[in-house]
Amino acid sequence: MLDGANAYLSGCSTAALSAAVKRYSVVAEVEAIEALGQTRSAAISIAACRRGVSPSAIWRWLRRVDGCGSDPAIRLRHLTADKGRAHAR
Repeated sequence: MLDGANAYLSGCSTAALSAAVKRYSVVAEVEAIEALGQTRSAAISIAACRRGVSPSAIWRWLRRVDGCGSDPAIRLRHLTADKGRAHAR
């Protein structure tokens, strides 16, 4: 799976990869805030305010990486997927 994720990422445009990295960092921030004892909803609200993104976008990104483990390449692959485009887990 990791080789497939790396191959997919190498074929992405710079803009798509940059957007995925931003999403990845927001997701990581939410998880770090949760680890400090906040609820997921509170963590999302905090990260949304800090990063200037909508909470609904963060919820969507969290759904995309749910269940795909903690490997950055695999998470980035899921976060680059266009709306409506299927992506394998």
